[in-house]
Amino acid sequence: MALVKRFLIFIFLLSIFSIHPQPKNPLITDGLKAYYPFNEDEKDLSGNGNDANVNDASYGDDRFNNPYSSLRLAGDIAELPMMPKKIISFWIKCEEYSSMAILSAGDPAKEMGGAEIFAVKKGDLRWPYADSNRKSYPFKPENFEGILFFTGDSMRYMSGEAHSVAIPCKIFDKKWHHLVFGVNSGAKLIFFIDGKEARGYISTRDCADALMPTYGSWTDILTSPFVFKKELENGELPVCFGKIALNELKYYGLTACKSFNGFIDDVRIFDRNLKSSEIKLLFEEK
Repeated sequence: MALVKRFLIFIFLLSIFSIHPQPKNPLITDGLKAYYPFNEDEKDLSGNGNDANVNDASYGDDRFNNPYSSLRLAGDIAELPMMPKKIISFWIKCEEYSSMAILSAGDPAKEMGGAEIFAVKKGDLRWPYADSNRKSYPFKPENFEGILFFTGDSMRYMSGEAHSVAIPCKIFDKKWHHLVFGVNSGAKLIFFIDGKEARGYISTRDCADALMPTYGSWTDILTSPFVFKKELENGELPVCFGKIALNELKYYGLTACKSFNGFIDDVRIFDRNLKSSEIKLLFEEK
């Protein structure tokens, strides 16, 4: 009888552990300010106590099909506490084909190194400062689909003030994608998608053509044209997923945008620069 009881207790415990996935350990701890695996809660597992604040969000499968292991946002907001940050890493899966607000870090209107990230579907981008001669230019905003990175003139492109970078990519395929952005030691923008350094098109206020392509590597000290005038917002404002900071679509160059509908997972905030090998390690995490 005692043996039967032990067996039943074992089966009960096994069922609990199989239904509710156990917390994952941080992959990289050096400079890690916060880590959110979203295993059925919003706890920060970095050891720094920076728990997130989430309103009425639910949980879903992560990229490994583990249940209750990612945060489901459908008009909800996940707000992270104020903290120093240079690099933000996270996984995302969009659930519908609509232009959506993904992330807001700081206040771009105050030119403090704030940034916002949008998923943009074809037809919703209208470049606000495009030159009338851009018909001869290969980039057509109305045909763009991918990620829009907005800085509110917190960045410099050569001698001009840069406010938006459009990064063509597949983001609406209902698959998980890994995004990393921030600044390196030279205050240059870095943006990685699925372990690879991304490139895009830039809009400036002082450039004659208004639309210009990137060249070289964004993190290459000799050729990168993207330089933040200040470091990525230093902790005075929180990071928010699913929120538009300014709520002025025309300012972003968008004709339509809604709250985020999809999943986020494994959010990491670092207060130091990451090497490309470390970013690749985060992307290949099992």
